[in-house]
Amino acid sequence: MTPAYIYQSPGNIVSSTAIIILPDIFIFTDYAKSTADNFSKIFNMPTFMLNYFYEKSGGLSHFDQSQGSVASSFMTSDIGLGFEEFFNKSVNEITSDNKAIKNIIVVGFCFGGRLTYLAGLDQRVSKIIAFYGAGANDTAFCNGQSVADLLAATRSGDASLKVLAFYGTEDGSIPASDRQLTAKKLSAAGIDYQAKEYAAGHAYFQEGRASYDKTAADASVADIQIFLS
Repeated sequence: MTPAYIYQSPGNIVSSTAIIILPDIFIFTDYAKSTADNFSKIFNMPTFMLNYFYEKSGGLSHFDQSQGSVASSFMTSDIGLGFEEFFNKSVNEITSDNKAIKNIIVVGFCFGGRLTYLAGLDQRVSKIIAFYGAGANDTAFCNGQSVADLLAATRSGDASLKVLAFYGTEDGSIPASDRQLTAKKLSAAGIDYQAKEYAAGHAYFQEGRASYDKTAADASVADIQIFLS
């Protein structure tokens, strides 16, 4: 039985590679589920999504847009410090029920984009796709280290890992200097890193967000198809 903190897109696709989505702080919203379902169809891979706030929220599956401040209050260092264990447990749950899966592509949005770098500490993760992952260089998040630093140290020189980061150039929450610092750290560690930028704001990818930008979203899907080929 699939735990309540894991959403699985419908379908019985068998593949050695699976997609795991780390949604934004509103978690299992309709638009997040739609994204997971679309990814499963477009990329023909079993697709899952994790509720990393499940225990902290008392088992809530999602927040509505009026509860942004409540969800934001959960983005604290204890989530960062406990996420590696949570992700490992979740992958074990997924692979125990899907024996063919050997490799993981992790995709994250907003805060979930930051968490993709922590997910990448797991050697089963072969590709990271981070959408507007603010705070990648926040050293207060993981006991004095940023998620970019941790990934660079743990997967240094690992040719099996590739990272694709998406940003909106009109996104005031992620300065160009921060984007450049992430690129510098990961590239210096010998990690295959590339970034794509669009003339769009924060949360541009998912229809259902006020800042949705179809042109940038469609171009991002094309970029992912190239990245995964």
